[in-house]
Amino acid sequence: MNTIIQEKSSKTIIEKSKFITYVFKCESMENQIDILKRLRKEHSSATHICYASIFDDNGLKYYFDDDGEPSSTAGLPILQTLREFHILNVICVVVRYFGGIKLGANNLGRAYKDCAYSCLENNICTIESRNLYKIECTYPIFNQLKLFFYKNSLKYEKISFDKNVCFEIYLNELHLSFIKKRNVNLLELNKSRYFIIG
Repeated sequence: MNTIIQEKSSKTIIEKSKFITYVFKCESMENQIDILKRLRKEHSSATHICYASIFDDNGLKYYFDDDGEPSSTAGLPILQTLREFHILNVICVVVRYFGGIKLGANNLGRAYKDCAYSCLENNICTIESRNLYKIECTYPIFNQLKLFFYKNSLKYEKISFDKNVCFEIYLNELHLSFIKKRNVNLLELNKSRYFIIG
């Protein structure tokens, strides 16, 4: 899966209509509502504020809205663009100020798709899901693991030093496979997070 490198916007004029496109990181319905509320306030005189989003909020969720444009000519083309880029945890919003010339359904759909594409092109990075684990190990094994963590850019947290070393860390399947071969106590904490890789 992919996500955006940075939140950004772009502007384009098509047949006298002004299109302003935004892409934001978005991980929940609350995020989405806040973003749309802010843009509706900022662009209160816009003719249409159309969007699509894909995020993982206890399961993959897809949303899109044509906001008064003919059915499936705005939100759906934006959503299709997000899917083509294999995007996750992103909302793409296209604000339109109507310029007086109707584009027709095909050209309108293409305009919204191109606007979304313009904000996503060269703005994509790969992400992966990792699960949180609590690890307890001896000091010598911890020293071995530290080198592995360093080489794989993994960060441990909530570390404590007692008879053994205890800490929490997010791991993917390959990391987990390496650690399971060591003499450690391993407990999955039933929490996951997405990390940018590469």
